[in-house]
Amino acid sequence: MSKESKTKKQLLEEEARLRQRIAEMEILEAEHRIIEDELRQSKRELSIRNEIISIFLTTPDDEMYAKVLRVILKHTESQYGLFGYIDQEGNLVCPSLTRDIWDQCQVPHKNFIFPREQWGGLWGQSLKEKKTLCSNKPLPVPEGHVPILKTLIVPIIHGTKLIGLLAVANKAEDYTPQDQTMLETIADHIAPVLHARLQRDRQEAERQRSEEKLRESEAKYSALVEQAKDGVVIVQDEVLKFANKAMETLSGYSVEELIGKSCFDIVAPEHRDFVAQRHRLRLQGLPVPASYEIKLLDKNGAKKEVEVSVGLINYQGKPAITAFIRDISERKRMEEELLKVQKLESLGILAGGIAHDFNNLLAVTIGNLSLLELEISGYGDTASELLEAIKTASYQAKRLTQQLLTFARGGAPIRKVASVSNLLKDAVNFALSGSRVKCELIIPDDLWPAEIDEGQISQAIDNIIINAEQAMPAGGLIRVWAENVTVEPNLSLPLKRGEYVKISIQDQGVGIPEENLPKIFDPYFTTKQKGAGLGLSIAYSIIKKHCGYIGVESELGVGSVFHIYLPATRQEISTAPSGGVSEEKFCCGWGKILLMDDQEMIRNMARQMLTRLGYRVEFASHGEEAIRLFRQAKESKDPFCAVILDLTIPGGMGGKETIQKLREIDPEVRAIASSGYSNDPIMTEYQKYGFKGIVSKPYEIKELSEVLQRVIMGNEGPAQTFG
Repeated sequence: MSKESKTKKQLLEEEARLRQRIAEMEILEAEHRIIEDELRQSKRELSIRNEIISIFLTTPDDEMYAKVLRVILKHTESQYGLFGYIDQEGNLVCPSLTRDIWDQCQVPHKNFIFPREQWGGLWGQSLKEKKTLCSNKPLPVPEGHVPILKTLIVPIIHGTKLIGLLAVANKAEDYTPQDQTMLETIADHIAPVLHARLQRDRQEAERQRSEEKLRESEAKYSALVEQAKDGVVIVQDEVLKFANKAMETLSGYSVEELIGKSCFDIVAPEHRDFVAQRHRLRLQGLPVPASYEIKLLDKNGAKKEVEVSVGLINYQGKPAITAFIRDISERKRMEEELLKVQKLESLGILAGGIAHDFNNLLAVTIGNLSLLELEISGYGDTASELLEAIKTASYQAKRLTQQLLTFARGGAPIRKVASVSNLLKDAVNFALSGSRVKCELIIPDDLWPAEIDEGQISQAIDNIIINAEQAMPAGGLIRVWAENVTVEPNLSLPLKRGEYVKISIQDQGVGIPEENLPKIFDPYFTTKQKGAGLGLSIAYSIIKKHCGYIGVESELGVGSVFHIYLPATRQEISTAPSGGVSEEKFCCGWGKILLMDDQEMIRNMARQMLTRLGYRVEFASHGEEAIRLFRQAKESKDPFCAVILDLTIPGGMGGKETIQKLREIDPEVRAIASSGYSNDPIMTEYQKYGFKGIVSKPYEIKELSEVLQRVIMGNEGPAQTFG
């Protein structure tokens, strides 16, 4: 074969390999898109769940069912709907039914209770069989009933017990399996909360029946209510006829002032129509809930959250209403805190799990990109520019993943000397990408570096800039400037004396009211219509962990400015040599490496890296396998020169436990901890656990080569390199 033919064949083979790698990258990108779709769906389901749970916890019965139904109709894009529960007698009670159905149906009695023997049609079949039913064809309906063109019906099951029904109808498009899955998920989330609510209502009903028996004796009743800590009133003809001493504390009026006053005068204006409607329906003998929550208006105009338990009695020969009124302000505060904790825990678990899996995929992507970068060296500027664009996008994804992991797990920062100037430029560009807001960036050339966790500080800056951008919905200018400052005790800052880099971020928003300034860093405090109120609290936590300080100044109608202080350092910033792929040098080695990781994609990527660096490599997918291979290698006189252990092995022994076993076999084992959780305490104090070094996923071949050489050779001799 001629030299020219051989060269052509080699080029074709290299082209084929390159095409194969590109195809592999396209597969990875497709997998990323799937994960992103699943993340969006998970976020959507979590948002719906939190919205519904919030309604259950904070809304009275009559309003609660209607509000939940509105949420369901919105997310299923349906015109009509029904949300009902099964009462103690086994009847379907529908407190919430789309109003148009009742208004348009020509039926003599608009009864919201459907006895079991009257269950019919598709919804009746769904209840009896306890299964989801869907139809995208018009259903037969009674004369005068609104047309039902399409419907989706899901029974609410708690354990094995039927407790309610969700039904939606007349979506513009057909109901899909995704609609069914979403409504079933909503039903699953509703089931335990609805069951608890029904149990509470039944217990409350029992309590009310007991109270009504006590009222049969007026003398005993009077003695009881006078000693009660809850307020008690009797209302007849919408006028207060009786009030106990506890009502003086609740209302601020004396008992004498209360008697003869309209019962609606002590109800907050926004609840008067609601209370009046309940009052009149009860006197008519219609079924209305026995208890509800309202706001009471006291003599000084202050409002109090109260729970009212109401009953119908005969007082002085005429029908009357008796009400027990309990101050629930403290209970409401506790419920709000509980809801915050539940949201935080749910979001933390979701963020941690998804981010860990996504980080593993990024590890494969970025690792293979570093290998591909070596392969295409010399193919021209266009190929290098395309590869650099892919790497930039991958590292932006890495930044987002680290934000999720920081939120989910917290932990100490992993510091290194870094350029605050470069970090600020990147953070501003990232946070304001696609925004209507402009930014003026002022950074002096001699700005000191700082010893920081770049990912965490970038996240803190991002959160503050995003907060500033949201304060200017119509657009505007954000000014960001940095300066070197020396903190002295006379500056009254909660900082140690020393040199700091001061970063200031100023917006032109509406400003923050003075009474809110002390609370802006509290978790979940927010005055915006969107957002969870976590951004500033996360920024505060990150800056504090860096021994820094964050403060704010604000003026209504002018805007706000946040000041961040980070401890400065005069150490040199370590910079990688420039000049592209061809000028990068990698520390090659020899000997045998053991790598433990449960992800096959990461093992395949690491195999190519380690082989390229000159090592032989063996793999383990969990701790037990790693221990067996390590022992066999030592006994065969061909030991591993280094071991790389993933700290997190779902369902198996991870790196923390494995290193202890390996040290029992060889106390001098040279082990490297590897994890996508950069905030894992083992990654910040790895030597304490017996490791000689760390490598955070995702990593590139250069980083891996340097860590291996430091661990294997230490300071013994110069590194061998290849480019």
